Amino acid sequence: MASKPKKRKTQSERRSETQAILLQSACKLFGRKGYAGTSLEDIANECGLTTSPVYHYYGNKKQLFNAATEHMESKLSNAICRVVDSSDKPDAYAMWNAFLETCKNDEFRQIVLVDAPNILGRERWRQCSAFVEVSKILQKYELDFINGGGELMARMLLSAFAEAALMIGESGDIDNLGGQAFDVVQRLLPKP
Repeated sequence: MASKPKKRKTQSERRSETQAILLQSACKLFGRKGYAGTSLEDIANECGLTTSPVYHYYGNKKQLFNAATEHMESKLSNAICRVVDSSDKPDAYAMWNAFLETCKNDEFRQIVLVDAPNILGRERWRQCSAFVEVSKILQKYELDFINGGGELMARMLLSAFAEAALMIGESGDIDNLGGQAFDVVQRLLPKP
């Protein structure tokens, strides 16, 4: 009995697959070696490709890094969305736990917290999906106490969370320091 011939992938499918492989490789290498320590040649070699597809799909190193950053930020956004979707009253404690779980990933910390603010600029953080989700959660708190300072409070809290995540990640003692940081979050934010 003859087997069916394999269905050939369309050009669009091959393009999408190549882009996904490049993005996966970029996340891996930018996460391990940092932006400065990673070349486009490294990324292409990791995929078994030349640099031509990198330039074709992403333009340059900074644009590829931006795509990797957005991909990693979506992991945080998805974790926060799961918190929001799982409860009528999502709270900052659950958000902190989701954030901490995401920050256990070395690649996430290097790309999003260490390199992205320096390479892409701090201002882009306000437009990322994770910031939007955190802002929604914080609206449930009575924190808008300084003449419309809700955005200020959201930015301060996200900065504090990011700094705590970096410290926790660098220490190698995620569980212990994560618990200490959770205690701080409980003291800072009353239950909504």
